Amino acid sequence: MQDADPIESVHPAIEPAARGAWLERHGHWLAPLTLVALVCLYYFDYLLGRVFIWEDLLRQYYPTANYFCTSIRAGHFPFWQPGLMNGVPFYTDLQVGLYYPFTWLLVLFVRDGTLPVLVFQWYIVLHFCLGGLGLYAFLKHHRLSPVACLVGSIIFCFAGFSALHVIHLPMVEAYAWLPIQFLLVDKIVTTRRAKYYAWLTLAILLSLLAGFPQTVL
Repeated sequence: MQDADPIESVHPAIEPAARGAWLERHGHWLAPLTLVALVCLYYFDYLLGRVFIWEDLLRQYYPTANYFCTSIRAGHFPFWQPGLMNGVPFYTDLQVGLYYPFTWLLVLFVRDGTLPVLVFQWYIVLHFCLGGLGLYAFLKHHRLSPVACLVGSIIFCFAGFSALHVIHLPMVEAYAWLPIQFLLVDKIVTTRRAKYYAWLTLAILLSLLAGFPQTVL
């Protein structure tokens, strides 16, 4: 009886090993791209302006963001909001996100005296991407495979909490920074380096300034 070809006999073991090496080499940049693509696909109509904001986004969060951005663009700081009830203090309302740095980026997109609704919707979706990528980095830090990191990130972006609170902007903004905080805590435990304490303080501060400290706590 003729002996089997030694190359053929090891080939079944070589192919999975090659696939595993390829996935290890390329997976940790393909998987995050896949995550962002899935988030954009899920919110596709939302990002194109085929569907629009509703509930609290329409009644509270977009109007206050628009008022803040147009006020700053016009050259004055909005201490007071005259269009709500009989007028209310504006700068002391935590949920406005007045001191959240990323809110100020929206000022750059004011056109003809208005913050476009579509820009506001992109801003919300970008925070889901930020949170998902943060969780991906956290899971990767624990040496999970690209597939496992991707699955965990997908759950973070599409879980019930995310789907339910997409209409509550401050909660989305605070939620987006939580995985980065977990990662930084891990870095502190494993390295004891002072810079990670500083970065963690900043990440927690950003969550608090987003305007929903209940989520942070």
